[in-house]
Amino acid sequence: MVTLRLPLMNIFIEEGIDCVNLLGLAVGMGIGEVKQEYGDKIALWGNIGYSHLLPFGSVDKVKKARIECIMKVGRNEGYILFSSNTIHSAIPAENFVTMVETARKYGKYLLNLV
Repeated sequence: MVTLRLPLMNIFIEEGIDCVNLLGLAVGMGIGEVKQEYGDKIALWGNIGYSHLLPFGSVDKVKKARIECIMKVGRNEGYILFSSNTIHSAIPAENFVTMVETARKYGKYLLNLV
């Protein structure tokens, strides 16, 4: 899968784009691989699903997904912790609050990892 996105990511980097939203992860691109391959060249944003996890996941699943994301890509800066795309009306307020609170607790550089 990395070889399919390599040209596009390289174009982004060559054109001076300094941050990319990780919407493509919904089709199987792993955030850990993207960070490893490009994380020293471009910042990453997103990776928490707005179509399933945030609207339908439990508070515990949202928190776990946030922490996993931070653990995979939060080191050495260059990551904006947010949903894949948007926060819409189908997302329960408690899931949004959990996402924000988890980011505040675990997502500050130098990371406060559990």
